[in-house]
Amino acid sequence: MGRFIGVLLGAVFPPLGVFLLKGLAPVFWLNLLLTLLFWVPGSIHALWVVAHTRTDGRPAPDGDATFLALVLAFLLPPLGVGWKRGLLSVAFWLNLVLTAFFWVPGSIHALWVVTDE
Repeated sequence: MGRFIGVLLGAVFPPLGVFLLKGLAPVFWLNLLLTLLFWVPGSIHALWVVAHTRTDGRPAPDGDATFLALVLAFLLPPLGVGWKRGLLSVAFWLNLVLTAFFWVPGSIHALWVVTDE
């Protein structure tokens, strides 16, 4: 649940998502600077931090795969779910229907599936 909230907050206000996971560490200040200067790099950096950090603060072993799945989930939600769970999973097909009819619920579902530990 913590990574999911971090991703949602990171999408709206990237420094807040990073702060919840890392506190006032240097990575927070870097994200704040990136967000103030350029919104998109701040958002990408926030996704990177959330993908590579577990909710207990330890590094995530699957950080690169999770980061790629998060980026895919933002761009094309079914691809993010397919990357994480497989193209024949129920989650993929449910996400495909949600995205086809209602883009926002499909995106939220994709983020939930990708960040589910």
